[in-house]
Amino acid sequence: MLRECHRVLSSGGKSRLATPNLLKYFQLFQNPKTEEVTRYLEGKLKWHGWPPSAHPESQILNLELRSFGHTFVYDPATLVDSLAQAGFGHIAQFAPGESDDPELQNIEIRHKDPALRSLNDYESMVLQAVRP
Repeated sequence: MLRECHRVLSSGGKSRLATPNLLKYFQLFQNPKTEEVTRYLEGKLKWHGWPPSAHPESQILNLELRSFGHTFVYDPATLVDSLAQAGFGHIAQFAPGESDDPELQNIEIRHKDPALRSLNDYESMVLQAVRP
């Protein structure tokens, strides 16, 4: 998919990807839990209506991946490498909703929903890459 994006873009064209961040899911399993992780675990179960669990981190990881059809979950370094291998340059990571390009600011749909924003912002990473 990344190679096809690179192929169809003109020189200077940008690709922006918002996807789950594997490192954030690893943080769910660390103890003691931070306040941010605790809020995410509670909010994620509540938002989706998933049943409470003694081990919500395992439940959330499995349901999140299966429910939304993810077959591969990237960490930032692996996605940067994949973009570079596809031929992209000027690869940069941004928070959801942020960009150095005004045309690409605030385009993530889940970031716009106040009820989803904190959950989405916790679990997601956004990378932009430019076709040289």
